[in-house]
Amino acid sequence: MKRIEFDEQAYARRSRSGPCFICRMLAGDEEFRHEVVYRDEQHVVFLDRYPTLLGKLLVAPVAHRRDVIGDFTAAQSAALWHTVHRAGAALQQVVPTERIYLQSLGSHSGNSHVHIHVAALPPGVPYEQQQTAALLWESAGLLDVPTEETARIAARLRAALAAPPAAEPSADGPAPAVREFTEQAVGRIASWTDVSWARPGSRVWRATGAEGGQWYVKIHRGARFHQREVRAYRTWVPGLGAATPRLVAVDADLSAVVVTALPGRPLHGAVHPPEQQRAIFHQVGALAAAIHRPAPAAGPDDTLSAALEKMERHLDAARTHLAPGDADFVRLADLWAGRPDLLEALTDGYGRTFTTAELEYLTVLEALDAVSGIQYGAAAGDPELLERGLRTLTRLRATAEAAARREGTT
Repeated sequence: MKRIEFDEQAYARRSRSGPCFICRMLAGDEEFRHEVVYRDEQHVVFLDRYPTLLGKLLVAPVAHRRDVIGDFTAAQSAALWHTVHRAGAALQQVVPTERIYLQSLGSHSGNSHVHIHVAALPPGVPYEQQQTAALLWESAGLLDVPTEETARIAARLRAALAAPPAAEPSADGPAPAVREFTEQAVGRIASWTDVSWARPGSRVWRATGAEGGQWYVKIHRGARFHQREVRAYRTWVPGLGAATPRLVAVDADLSAVVVTALPGRPLHGAVHPPEQQRAIFHQVGALAAAIHRPAPAAGPDDTLSAALEKMERHLDAARTHLAPGDADFVRLADLWAGRPDLLEALTDGYGRTFTTAELEYLTVLEALDAVSGIQYGAAAGDPELLERGLRTLTRLRATAEAAARREGTT
């Protein structure tokens, strides 16, 4: 694979005078398109467009943060470096690797969005060509990777990162009372695997039966969360058919549930090509229609005032209190932002498009949900929830400012 010269001065001018390339990439701007191999609520992993080593990756927070230490809490920093570790492990699986290099670069004057370079040094490189010599354009030169090879590497990285992080079975598992409750419901459990989310207060285990079978055991953070999820499992979830787990057992005193396991892998963190993304959103729309069909429609004109009046209560509550259906689309709106094709696929699956009034109402609910999420995320130490709220407010503000400019107002 040949190496070519790289115009660093032109690159520096673009970096210092142009927009944030990571933010524009995340907004779907084709000029700043990269091969994204992983994305979740907090982080994105993508191939470097100007690599000196094969498969070189960049890992960045979704939010525009400038200081790799000062702009992160300890929990947020740990989550970022956990993603870096996963990216490095995936890269080792895909390209020949003697050693993984990590760097945090950038400047407040250009490329200010925090990003971590993850590069794989191949075996057999002479010592004097390793370390910074292998990473700098002036010493190594730009690696000219064919488009088809880039696509092949990206596909393999996506597959490696789509699998959930390996979790070791725990000899201890949950508390004895939870173990007893579970085994009374499904029989003797041979092993427990902690699959909790990387956030404070998350307690979820995968339980494997001594005679086969798997279930998930979840301890809710309080009675309100427990009652809400149990009510969902007993009311609208059965209407979704085989696409959802089934409630096996409930213990209100423990705030615990046992649910069936489903085959497949979660969408969280997976990256799909556009046509597959549209198919997923179409299916999501169909599932949303199945959920909302029994509920009477709530007109925005009838409920907007009430929603605004409840804003102070939303701020004091753990989560917003939105009508059935509204909350579902509030959380999805962040995913279709800048992607009208995904919104079209979702509404096609849903069976109808949203009216202008409904979209305006959704914007109000997004803002309320974001502010409530920020309040709760900060209080509960939940960086993912906090991040989502901040990102939503930033997006809503940018959209409003762009609309004002088009109308010639301030």
